[in-house]
Amino acid sequence: MIIYTNPGNPFGLKLLICAKFAKKEVQVKTVSINDAEIKDMKHLPILQLPSGVQLFSTDVAAKYLLQGETPVIQRDEWLEWSTTRLAPALAHNMAVGSRQDPNAKPILNSLVKFLDDNLSKNTFLTGEKLTSADISVWSLLAPDGTLKGAQNIDNLLRWYRAIKVMPEVTAALEQLPLAELSFASLQHSNKFGGLHHIVLDPEIIDFEGQVLKDTSDNIAATVQKEEIQAAKDLFVPVVEREVVEEKIVLPKAGQKNNLITSALPYVNNVPHLGNIIGCVLSADIFARYSRLCGYNTLFICGTDEYGTATETKALAEKLTPKQICDKYFEIHNSIYRWFGIGFDYFGRTTTAEQTQIVQEMFIELYNGGFI
Repeated sequence: MIIYTNPGNPFGLKLLICAKFAKKEVQVKTVSINDAEIKDMKHLPILQLPSGVQLFSTDVAAKYLLQGETPVIQRDEWLEWSTTRLAPALAHNMAVGSRQDPNAKPILNSLVKFLDDNLSKNTFLTGEKLTSADISVWSLLAPDGTLKGAQNIDNLLRWYRAIKVMPEVTAALEQLPLAELSFASLQHSNKFGGLHHIVLDPEIIDFEGQVLKDTSDNIAATVQKEEIQAAKDLFVPVVEREVVEEKIVLPKAGQKNNLITSALPYVNNVPHLGNIIGCVLSADIFARYSRLCGYNTLFICGTDEYGTATETKALAEKLTPKQICDKYFEIHNSIYRWFGIGFDYFGRTTTAEQTQIVQEMFIELYNGGFI
């Protein structure tokens, strides 16, 4: 079996610990949600069975790995509680910036109190024997800072420490260390950006006391002087390199050389906005970006002057094909320049150089047996 997970995902640790207790051989692969290996399941972690079936629900995967657990009803209730209540509350509470939810702290406070009260009655969540429910909750509380400043949770701490030293857990932590776990990793675990799309329910608050220590609502106020100094020490100033744009752009050894072109606008009529948007604008934007990056950039384009449409237009205006091309090339060239499209070279498909290049390419393909 294979566990696919992104770096630092506590749910990935949950599956690995379950596999260790189940004595199952599993391979842990660190991936992103866009990797081809996880197929259409844009949700991590995933447990892939020997048959190739992929389970994206960690609760289903846990019950598959640890079959025969009892009591089933209590175990399932705790699994659902950890996934639908505890995990979102922790994610919202530990978020920063715009993702920070001021309503998360009192909700998490109530959930932690509920957890501690239940553990005052039993050694583990469902009784005297550890189940996947304990593993699920423990994995969520494992990342650093989840219960920062918590007080009066002796039962919870006793339970947490007892699980941490179990051989199966220590073996799992050798593969997925505690120091690497982070709720920020959940933002990259699915296409919804983690668990922040789940709205917390204030009605579940049934405890008015304070278990978790209050922290400042101002994020800047929680930054320590040592952290600021560390950031200053590690900051690397970058001196911008002056880029000189040459009139004749040739490839340069040791530099990134970008050749950019676009769909060639047809030359049998006056260009309109669609020509600019559909043909040259995107290439012009990328060329500007490439130059700003300091890359050696050549942006070329031109007018397409071959085809029946050109001949038809020439007949309609009683001109030769060359005359019609000369006329509309000047119109196209001047309009694109007026819009500020930054071609390094704007040519034509009817020039002698273009003809020679095309014929050489044809001969090379023909001699190679491709035609």
